[in-house]
Amino acid sequence: MHTVYAGGTSGSAHVRSKPFTVVDIRNQGRVVAFTDGAGDIHCLPGTPSHLAQTFLATWQSM
Repeated sequence: MHTVYAGGTSGSAHVRSKPFTVVDIRNQGRVVAFTDGAGDIHCLPGTPSHLAQTFLATWQSM
């Protein structure tokens, strides 16, 4: 299980997103889980495309 954040700087301050979780399940693959602004939980297959979309959406929400 991995807790992942998007981060960067705004001026001289470091900013960090809310976390999302990536879980590697033996013989099943990878899952990415996160909550949206309404607090709803979402679970997606952890494909490279879904991970990239999750990072982008997380970065854009900061």
